[in-house]
Amino acid sequence: MLLLGMLMTTALLAQNQSLRLQWDAVQEADLMGYRVYWGKISGVYSWQKEMGKETEFVLSGLRMGEQYYFVVTALDYWGNESAYSRQVRGVVGETPVIPDEMALLPNYPNPFRPHTFIDFRLDENRQVDISIYNIRGRKIRNIQQARLEAGVYTVMWDGRDERGNRVAAGVYYCRMQTNDRTLDQKITLLPE
Repeated sequence: MLLLGMLMTTALLAQNQSLRLQWDAVQEADLMGYRVYWGKISGVYSWQKEMGKETEFVLSGLRMGEQYYFVVTALDYWGNESAYSRQVRGVVGETPVIPDEMALLPNYPNPFRPHTFIDFRLDENRQVDISIYNIRGRKIRNIQQARLEAGVYTVMWDGRDERGNRVAAGVYYCRMQTNDRTLDQKITLLPE
């Protein structure tokens, strides 16, 4: 079954009365595509759309002040659907919040099994590298490497290394690096 290791962000386009949801592509050979679910109540998704391999969804023609909740799943060729991504909320016409400072927030859940979400904030446009390291300082997996705009982001780690193998239960470190700062958070993977 696929796990969704996606970067989830929302961008609000008030001039078009639209909400735009973007996510990073899943790196699975058997990925067939994505499905977006959304609704007006948290956790209740009244609508869905098959996205193929597109990694952006735009909901337009909305009224100012309307609130929507979104999740995304990944689908494989065998008919499997991943668990929901982290829910993202958008309000039409609400200006996205630009953080005052760069931050790597504690992951949740922690300790975790089989996956955990990692939130981070950027106060300005930056090149960002987010990786997982073992207790000895060896890089296990690169989770995110991109130039991102200022904003709030979420990535997920599924407890796997770069080759897709499950790593042993234990303590790991999530490291966020930019050109001028390095931030670390301790995370704990539980046994299965």
